[in-house]
Order: sequence, then structure tokens, then C-alpha cells
Amino acid sequence: MDTPDKTTAEGLFDLPYAIPHQLMRHVATRSGVPVGYWRSVGHSHNAFFSESFIDELARLAGQDPVAFRLGLLKDRPRHAAVLQLAASKAGWGQALPKGQARGWRCMRALTPRWPW
Repeated sequence: MDTPDKTTAEGLFDLPYAIPHQLMRHVATRSGVPVGYWRSVGHSHNAFFSESFIDELARLAGQDPVAFRLGLLKDRPRHAAVLQLAASKAGWGQALPKGQARGWRCMRALTPRWPW
């Protein structure tokens, strides 16, 4: 069996969204498929997985993805302000040319401990 890998949970246990009753688990397995090192931290791939799931929840709720996220960020005013600014600058709600789309990701990774 492969040894535990902390990158499997990075970015999942500290999501900014107010979602009650979260449970994250990791089960180490041997897949038989040789893999190389991922040249980044776990936040990079887990943000894709978790935010894609948030998109699915918004769609099932019949809500706009940005509005859905803002509802989950009520206790995170800085995150909400950044999302609102990004949506405004990106022209959220305006039609895009055929074959183009917009997406949102909200994550925090590698909080620096330096004084800047």
C-alpha cells in the first residue's frame, strides 16, 4: 500500500465556504499505475475538484454560480469582495462568444509567514 499523502487533503479541509457537516477522508491504495510527482501542492488539483462540485451544487439549486458562492461566503467578507470584483471585471452576466465560458475558483493556499 502507498504511504499517506498529505496533498490528497490540502485545500479541502479549509474551504472558505460555510458548508456544515463536512467530512474528508483519504484511503491510500495501490493502483498499479505508476505515477510521477505532481509539481505543485494539493491545493492546485483539489481546488478544481471542490469548485467543480460547487458549480454542480449551484446548478442543482438553480442558482447563478457567483450568487451561489456569495451565499456561502457570508462569513468571509474579503473572499466575497474579491469574487464580486472579479465578476464585475470579467463582465459576469454578459454573453460570451460561442465556444467560450467563464469559471470561478476560490481557494487559499500557502499562507506566507513572512512579514510582507
